[in-house]
Amino acid sequence: LSRAMKIIVYWFRLLHFLRMRTSLYPTLEITQTEIKAVRDRLIIICQRMYLSEYELLSKGLPLPSKSSLLSLNPFIDSDGFVRMNGRLIQAPQLAYNDRYPKILPYEGIFTKLFVKHVHVCSIHGGQALMMRLIRMAFERIYASRLPPSTYSIT
Repeated sequence: LSRAMKIIVYWFRLLHFLRMRTSLYPTLEITQTEIKAVRDRLIIICQRMYLSEYELLSKGLPLPSKSSLLSLNPFIDSDGFVRMNGRLIQAPQLAYNDRYPKILPYEGIFTKLFVKHVHVCSIHGGQALMMRLIRMAFERIYASRLPPSTYSIT
């Protein structure tokens, strides 16, 4: 995942250079800000592709009664992320990302790559450790429904 994100950062730099004909980047080193921007774009793309409710939420329409997201009380924030709205809003001492976690579909390619990345970074940790690390970044990934083959290295 980190290698793919670096490639995407360079791709965005190239697009920017072709549009503006100037380079904002004096060195080839990638900054954390660029990595975060790419990750955020990939999350939004993943949400748009795999969450059928994204279109309804963006138009302000109610979700169908059979939607699996209905219990999470989802909303789209000002940046375009689908987030859950739960009891954590009562805790003002928490950061915005902790009070309103992002929702990622488990079918998404980005989600599966992220789970594999966490699995490798946790030195092939068990499911409990992986779930904790994943939930530090994204509350609802439904990773418990992911089969072990999703994050095992073949």
